Amino acid sequence: MDVSIIIVNYNTEKLISECIKSIYEKTQGISFEIIVVDNASPIPPNTLKKSNKIIFIQSKINLGFGKANNLGVQHATGDYIFCLNPDTILINNAIKELFDFMQKNSYVGICGSNLYQQDLTPGHSYEMLEPSIIQETLSLRGSTSKRFNEDFNSSATPKKVSHVVGAALMIPRKLFNEVGGFDKDIFMYMEETLLCHLVKKKGYVIYNVPQSKIIHLEGKSFQIKRHNLETYLSGRKIYFTKRYHSIYYILCHTIYITNIGLNIIYSLITKNKQQLTKWKEYFSIAIKHF
Repeated sequence: MDVSIIIVNYNTEKLISECIKSIYEKTQGISFEIIVVDNASPIPPNTLKKSNKIIFIQSKINLGFGKANNLGVQHATGDYIFCLNPDTILINNAIKELFDFMQKNSYVGICGSNLYQQDLTPGHSYEMLEPSIIQETLSLRGSTSKRFNEDFNSSATPKKVSHVVGAALMIPRKLFNEVGGFDKDIFMYMEETLLCHLVKKKGYVIYNVPQSKIIHLEGKSFQIKRHNLETYLSGRKIYFTKRYHSIYYILCHTIYITNIGLNIIYSLITKNKQQLTKWKEYFSIAIKHF
């Protein structure tokens, strides 16, 4: 088996059905299996359970993104693991493009697709900078960091990057197991960043492959914004603490909260009540994560 495609489902039966449909429509020239891990969805995904096209794994609890993928890998037989979000649609033979690139470049440990928004405009696909004090500082009061931290490859040439987005990430199964898979303490967010770091520590590099094109309906499968931010900040804290040190995290989070404070001041000056309410709520959530 060439590739094991692992999709984690949580109340996304309609989205994941479209995702799987696009896999069968677009994928040619490789052997693959689809493994769906259901994270104890409140609404049972009966269509997925009954499908003879997929390997369906039912978790008794919501494991989060990383641990659910780890569970899926335990049932995988492919030489490569392809972690794919349920809110994605393949535009072209995207999985084979990644597979061929990995086959030709043994020094690459992880590669990812170019991700597009629903209207086919560029989406968030990777980052050039490691999450760090430098990145936090560049983000102060605005999006100036975008100049230094591009996230979409507009060229036709694969590009070495810091880390790719976990919505469409390919890694050799052997290497995934060697580094211990996704971090078990992170429920969601930053787990792919930490995985890329562990892979680089093994001497491999991370690449974006622009020939692999996938639509990512970002956020459609995780819509509660407050919980979204809480989960992100929790994953971020674990990442910085494990990657660097707890003191390093405190410094980064101080800059993060300073940035929120600057946005509150700017909203007051411009009398933008909607933005002011948003940033105040962000502040109340972020301050709890020291």
